[in-house]
Amino acid sequence: MNRDAQEQAGEPSAAEAQAVADADVAVSAEDSGPDDVATDLAGAPAAVNEDALESLLASLRERLREIASRLAEAGARDEALAEYVPPRRVAKVIPRDAVFRPLGRVWRLGVFLLDREGRLYATGTSTRAVRPGHPGYQSVSAEQRRAFRAAASRSRFEDGETINFDAREIMLTPEGLGALIDGPGPLVVHHGGLRVRWTPEAQILVRFDEYLEERVHLLTRPAGA
Repeated sequence: MNRDAQEQAGEPSAAEAQAVADADVAVSAEDSGPDDVATDLAGAPAAVNEDALESLLASLRERLREIASRLAEAGARDEALAEYVPPRRVAKVIPRDAVFRPLGRVWRLGVFLLDREGRLYATGTSTRAVRPGHPGYQSVSAEQRRAFRAAASRSRFEDGETINFDAREIMLTPEGLGALIDGPGPLVVHHGGLRVRWTPEAQILVRFDEYLEERVHLLTRPAGA
């Protein structure tokens, strides 16, 4: 259809259609600023310049140290952080059962673990130092959990202790933070701010600071409050 026919039929020209599309994009950008409490991940990853990343990193480190100090002063309940050491043989002869090697203490903050030095981890797997019970006709996953409890019970932990392992440290470096830009993990740099993905499938992110503050409140509030 030529231009005259388009005008007679009431159809917009190519230039008019492009102008409408550009206006729609502009309105969409104005409506979805970086300060939204919840952020949709749709769209291409946004670049973050080095200066902004350095500033974000400094703020994050300071915030984590401040939270660690608050939790320590409040005597908040912490948990063990450990490394799982699978069954092995010493000198290729002497068998050794699986155990957990203690690495320190951490506070559980939802999908994160935080230690006293302000190091942040993505939660991995947890078990408890309790009697594992007898093996039975269970699923493979149930038997694996029983094996972890058995390893925990023979390790150097108090009865009933919660033990976290396979926790991945989130590297608080410019390179480490840069790798989190619209990444798949629990901590995400999105539109220049820190966001939390509270489940692996979540497409809506929440503000990191608000998420952490809620978890700190749960750990520090008086019993029964």
